[in-house]
Amino acid sequence: MFYTISGSVEAIHSDRQQDRAVALLKKRGMLRLSEFIAAGITSSTVSRMEKKGQLRQLGRGLYQLPDALLDAHHSLAEIAKLVPRGVICLESALAFHELTDRIPSRVWVAIGFREWRPRIKNPPVEIIQLGPKLLTAGIKQHVIEGVKVSIYEPAKTVADLFYRAFRADLRLYLDMLSLEPGAVACDLHPDYLSTRWAHDQGLPVIEVQHHHAHAASCLAEHGECGPALALVLDGTGLGADGTLWGGEVLGADLASFERRAWLEPLLLPGGEAAIREPWRVAAAALDRAGRPVPWAAWAQVRAALSVNAPLSSGAGRLFDAAAALLGVRERVSYEGQAAIELEHLAGSTPVEPYPCSADSGVVRGSELLLAVADDLAAGRPREKVAAAFHDGVALAFARACLTAGDEGTVVLSGGTFQNLRLLDGVVGRLETAGRRVLEHRRIPPNDAGISVGQAAVAAARMSSCA
Repeated sequence: MFYTISGSVEAIHSDRQQDRAVALLKKRGMLRLSEFIAAGITSSTVSRMEKKGQLRQLGRGLYQLPDALLDAHHSLAEIAKLVPRGVICLESALAFHELTDRIPSRVWVAIGFREWRPRIKNPPVEIIQLGPKLLTAGIKQHVIEGVKVSIYEPAKTVADLFYRAFRADLRLYLDMLSLEPGAVACDLHPDYLSTRWAHDQGLPVIEVQHHHAHAASCLAEHGECGPALALVLDGTGLGADGTLWGGEVLGADLASFERRAWLEPLLLPGGEAAIREPWRVAAAALDRAGRPVPWAAWAQVRAALSVNAPLSSGAGRLFDAAAALLGVRERVSYEGQAAIELEHLAGSTPVEPYPCSADSGVVRGSELLLAVADDLAAGRPREKVAAAFHDGVALAFARACLTAGDEGTVVLSGGTFQNLRLLDGVVGRLETAGRRVLEHRRIPPNDAGISVGQAAVAAARMSSCA
């Protein structure tokens, strides 16, 4: 009799465990055996439920209800359970974000360098191991079949795929040409993926300042070594002093440079957010001048200035701010969008340029922004304001070059010189003053030409002139 009661109690206890197991699976989608045990459900209960068809084993120690609806990304949920500290990456993340029509043959998952590599037969999996910075950047949590799945965001995924392609292509070309590099050139910025890669190669590393590389790319395109003046206008690049540069007059040859004049730095409220939302740069410039700011959101953004508002002398940010003031573009979806649309607004409208002073080599670009604001308030046509701004920038930087040194040659580089009105304005003024001007013809003036400049600088530093 005692035996029967004990058996009944055990059966009741088992039934309760089964009910709890079902409830947990309905809530979480799938569970590992260790999670059942942690919830007070024994392995024998799990085994009996599987034999009765109440559970379906997906893989070693991973279970799901037999009637559970399978998501299109079911395998990602499985891997998230089997590799709880992993992140879905590369082709699998690309497919999840619907950025490819290819179905990956395996699940790609990233783990840390020190993580144990799990052995998983099903679903097929490809494990890659990354350092802490690469592993933790750009992750977003998604829920698939009740399971929290860490997946890299689209931008991070695309960057990682390009990086893998870069490494594979580099190895292919080196093998095809039977070459082995003796040194690696890279940017100064320590957080660039290319810079970190360069320092991981076990070779001598030659770090090249961003705007020096721009200048060198133009010199190299024309087969020259310098010395020359270089006017480099772009969005952002890390300067030799650790600040953000981008509106630079340099004295340069292939091996070295010195900074002689630069654009007055502008505040970037919110850091990179100011690049995506140019109105922030315009608002900060107006606020610093004691002018009213027309954007309602400025009060909230202004409160955070002491937390994240780096200074940048980037010419691209100056053009962005002018575009925001003119109502051309307050937010951008790609680099240079505001400046491109501002150039289109200016067209070929004939105007007198806005005046812009320079003190001790510092070009006061804020004066141009205030002139834009004043003319708009006075009702001047927007296309004339945009044109006067363009020509004011061209005049200010041409004068900065003429006062920065007596070198007879001036090279022009940087992505901002894709603006043809600006380019023509600078070239015309410099040539009228008797300077020889070199501009890009075959190598792009933007960052697509940076690697040429880096290689030229590295070669010059390793020899007399290359």
